[in-house]
Amino acid sequence: MKERNLLKRYDALLVYAGSLLFFILTRTANFSAAHDSIDYLNNLEHGTNLFVNAHLLYHISAYAFMKAVMALHLVHKTYYAVELMDSAWAAGSMVMVFLFFRHRFGFTRGNSIACALVPAFSFGFWFYATNIEVYMPPLFLILVILYLLSRPKISSGTFLAVAVLHGLAILYHQSNIVLIPVVLIRIWQSRANIRLIPVLVRYAGIGTLMVAGGYLGVSWFVLGYRTFPEFYSWFAGMASQTYYWNPVGLSTLKDAFVGFSHSFIGGHFIFNVPLISPILHRMLSNHSLDDEMYISRHITPWLSGVIFLAFLVFLVLALALVVKLIASRKKYVASFRPTTITLTLFLVCYSVFFYFWMPSNLEFWINQSVVFWVLVLGLSGSSGGVWNIPQPWLSLVLAALLFFVNYFGSMRWLRSLDNDLFYRKVQFVEAHSSPGDLVLLRDDWQLEDYLQRYTPDRTEVIPARDTLKASPLPAEISSCLGAGGRVFFFDEVHNPGNAVKDDDFKDYLLDTYGHRMELIPDPYARLYEIR
Repeated sequence: MKERNLLKRYDALLVYAGSLLFFILTRTANFSAAHDSIDYLNNLEHGTNLFVNAHLLYHISAYAFMKAVMALHLVHKTYYAVELMDSAWAAGSMVMVFLFFRHRFGFTRGNSIACALVPAFSFGFWFYATNIEVYMPPLFLILVILYLLSRPKISSGTFLAVAVLHGLAILYHQSNIVLIPVVLIRIWQSRANIRLIPVLVRYAGIGTLMVAGGYLGVSWFVLGYRTFPEFYSWFAGMASQTYYWNPVGLSTLKDAFVGFSHSFIGGHFIFNVPLISPILHRMLSNHSLDDEMYISRHITPWLSGVIFLAFLVFLVLALALVVKLIASRKKYVASFRPTTITLTLFLVCYSVFFYFWMPSNLEFWINQSVVFWVLVLGLSGSSGGVWNIPQPWLSLVLAALLFFVNYFGSMRWLRSLDNDLFYRKVQFVEAHSSPGDLVLLRDDWQLEDYLQRYTPDRTEVIPARDTLKASPLPAEISSCLGAGGRVFFFDEVHNPGNAVKDDDFKDYLLDTYGHRMELIPDPYARLYEIR
């Protein structure tokens, strides 16, 4: 009896410890799959660019955590320290998921753990819980807010806590401003239990003070942006650029479907399933898939086929569960009305926003994937499962399928730096270059960050707008070669938005140094060497 009471008292702590251990044991070392990880890691190691406009608190908190962990000699690599921080936040999210099932849906302890395994093994959450990115800290804060907002009766004090947590979530990532409608609707629905106007004023005032104060303080005292144009240009950042916004249309709908689906399934195995690969290439024709295919090169066609069959079983089960819940929604929703309203509002608000903002990027569907599972599995507890598979067995089957598909189809290979295409591309330069050599890039996306980390060279991005006459590069090339150095030229484009769009410099190099210019026989990089 004492052991049972002890477990009940510390069950959340045990969930946290188990989740953290799992994420630590499956941590990844592929920094290009998350796109920004290598850039973040370089900046954290050098203590630079610690206040990024879109996620003001993440870098400075990651930097402080990394310094503390390294000073205590808890890990021996800096990226382990940063991943440890993200894993710690992710483990906190797992506790909140567990509490949703335990206390909002009334599941048993074992059933709650079984259900929590499903979002834990979903690809987006799992991968970003084990890599370097900004999404785990705000996700934890958002889940705490949703947990508080899903109470049947919400007090003024609860809304005060929500205001503080929401301010922190926005400071960790600007996009969480999208949560405002959810909070306002729940304030309105709780008007019988609270003083409406004071609660609204406090919520708006605390949020404004925290967010505006944080940004203005960093802008004025840290970055030195003290005029409105300077501040606005920094604060708005990518949001002011049309490149990241998408119009309403079938193409955008397709991208949103890809992003949402990818948050559940990593899908690297699909590149080795013969019938699926051509279709995938057509669907993602506007994306570079070389790094994805490089990750999957060790997955045999036989294993890919088995994983694909497991994926199909998972898909059928998940769709059957969702269809059953939609068909009988009134019956199931009535028992958990505050929780259902809160989570549904969240899914609608975030999904609508990210339909327009970079919809194909799985990073912006991680929050929705976790909340989706909480809502669907939570309601399924009162539906008797699907096809006579009751809870918790249904959740255990879904979790086992997700683990098999995502570990053997993605995560196992993402744990090795050798499966990182961009690291592979710079290995020749890493092995054959010396300080004083010069590396020229037509496209700085990813490659420049890898060269900064793994080579001692001086990297230059060929200017897209400068004329050859005005550019200082010819003189720099001549000086480098005259001093006995070598010039390396990556003649490849990965992100057209970042790349040089003309061939003037390549023509110049061929005309001037063609007799000294050699194409390196590397199957993964279009690399020239001038010596």
